[in-house]
Amino acid sequence: MGFCRDGDADSTEFVIYSRPDAHRLEHLRELPDKVSFHCDSDGLGQDIVVVHGRVVVDDDHPAIQDWPPYVQKYGPAIERAFGSVARFS
Repeated sequence: MGFCRDGDADSTEFVIYSRPDAHRLEHLRELPDKVSFHCDSDGLGQDIVVVHGRVVVDDDHPAIQDWPPYVQKYGPAIERAFGSVARFS
């Protein structure tokens, strides 16, 4: 899972992309105030970060290839795994 801040360094908003047909989006729309996700930073179950918050499913947010912060952060990894950012999007 990749995510980027939406705004400057003090922003508390994050953008997380999902497939538009993902079943999780239905749950997020139904329970927007009961959202959390976790990131296991070392792969060994240590240094886990858990974020709780409110979600907004924004169907109008730019596609991955059209949002520079995401492409700058993940573009090279996406290209290695999928051949191009457009194909991944």
